[in-house]
Amino acid sequence: GTYRETVTPKADGVTFRNIENEYVLITGLDIVTGWSRHQGNIVKAAFTRETPIPFKATQVFFNGERMHWARYPNQNGNMLSREDMAIVNVDLVEINGKKTGRAVVAGLPEGPQDHWKGAWFMGLAKEKNWWSANKGLVTASSGNTLTCGNISMHWSANFNNYFTGDGWGYIIGHLNALDAEKEWHWQDNTLYLYPPSGVDIRTALVEARKRIFGFNLTGRKGVTLQGLHFKAAGLTMENAVNCTVEKCTFRYASSFTGYFTNPWGDYKNGDGGVFVSGNNNTIKDCYIGRTWGHGVSLWGHHNVLENCIVEQCNWIAERMSLVWAPGDDNIIRRNTIRFSARDGIELGNNNWIRKYAKRALIQYNHVHDAGFLCPDGGMLYVNHQSGNNPLANTEISYNIWHDYRKSTGAAAHGGIYIDNSSSGYKIHHNVIWNVPRGFSQNGGGTHDIFIYHNTLINVKTLTSWTRGVNLSTSNIMVRNNLTDGAGFRGTVVDYNREKASLTEFVDAEARNYRLKPSSPCVNKGVAIKGINDGAVNAPDLGAYEYGGKDWTAGSTRRVPEFPDEPEWD
Repeated sequence: GTYRETVTPKADGVTFRNIENEYVLITGLDIVTGWSRHQGNIVKAAFTRETPIPFKATQVFFNGERMHWARYPNQNGNMLSREDMAIVNVDLVEINGKKTGRAVVAGLPEGPQDHWKGAWFMGLAKEKNWWSANKGLVTASSGNTLTCGNISMHWSANFNNYFTGDGWGYIIGHLNALDAEKEWHWQDNTLYLYPPSGVDIRTALVEARKRIFGFNLTGRKGVTLQGLHFKAAGLTMENAVNCTVEKCTFRYASSFTGYFTNPWGDYKNGDGGVFVSGNNNTIKDCYIGRTWGHGVSLWGHHNVLENCIVEQCNWIAERMSLVWAPGDDNIIRRNTIRFSARDGIELGNNNWIRKYAKRALIQYNHVHDAGFLCPDGGMLYVNHQSGNNPLANTEISYNIWHDYRKSTGAAAHGGIYIDNSSSGYKIHHNVIWNVPRGFSQNGGGTHDIFIYHNTLINVKTLTSWTRGVNLSTSNIMVRNNLTDGAGFRGTVVDYNREKASLTEFVDAEARNYRLKPSSPCVNKGVAIKGINDGAVNAPDLGAYEYGGKDWTAGSTRRVPEFPDEPEWD
């Protein structure tokens, strides 16, 4: 059945599950009826949202298919594409002593003064070194020039002019942009819709979002969710303990929001997706995807994310991630993590949120296709801000990382990016390809980084200490690694092979980078206690030991089919 509610258990130790594999849907959507003609092909109906959803767009579905929030230019359906955006020029000005955003949008349909007042502007200015989008509420418009108030934090600060200049963008959330099939807009307790052609609105199922969460496990202990499907509804596990979420799916968990003061979002508004701030909880065998914010947020400690697919997240192009995990002692293992505007996995930021992960284990994950909209990030990203902060003591091992969109320029990182003197990482047995930098570091105080037994293919810079290896950068150990390209850097760099031939691998064309027995990398490594103890004869170079452990990465789950969403692909 379909449950249009937020389920809040009244007791601990309870299990909620589907019976005999029946399809159970928990949704934040309610049915909208009572349609009348607005103008042209646009219809309207009364629809009142529930609090506490401040300024958030209610998501709309037509016969199960997601509709587009009215915008210019119109969407092509790919939320991580710039191809359907307009050319924009973004500036930061001061009006009456207040920092104000200004944007010129090419081709924007012109109307009378303030024709676009009340819309949201979202832009990607100056692809030089930006790490999040420009966002603001349009307070005035004249022709194709927008004046924006309530602008996002990074736009307001405009660090090193990284957030002004030419780029791409769009406006969204205005009735004047409602001009195409499958678009909608909500204002003044009225929902406007341009329905798909050839369908009678009187017989169609139209649903709009009213609730933030499908389940609220705040403070609960020992609760299990099993075999449940969530649509346009998130899950909060604030201060939950020993809870398990197993074989569930989560689609469209969060809506568009402004993120004015916190570019990592507000979990109380659902921006965390599947949000976990308690301890000893497990999320396993789940599908999580297609959302404006985070996919999974592991804010608490001693939690596990295992064998899940997490994809298509951070449509808002902020400091959001497929997996956002600043909590301590968490395990992220055997997941497929893919398609993101910025990072694949982020382990925290000690500057703005004063929190970064310690003693994390990131293992056997397959992370790929990130950085589509915000290039200054990585497949994995963390920021300590100072080498004097406590060591992370985090292990990143037996993962596959590949295909980062940004390939050139100052913002081209894309691999394992330990930013601003982040220290205390053991990085071994990873396979990395098609990224600008395999291991990227920024800041001179980095120390205690151990890079062992990694295979890197088509990586322009392998170890990039962007301010050099200097007196405050110490104990950077780089050993037993293998690459087909450029060299390594560190304080100790030995027993590595550079510029290896692709013919040394079993099948490089199919991305099988296991060694052939004839490879010069076999038995050429050095013994490292706790890292290659099981080596056959002497350790081999790279991520795979010939004749040794044949490890694989990624989830064994498949993307499910959803009977409530026939257009799902």
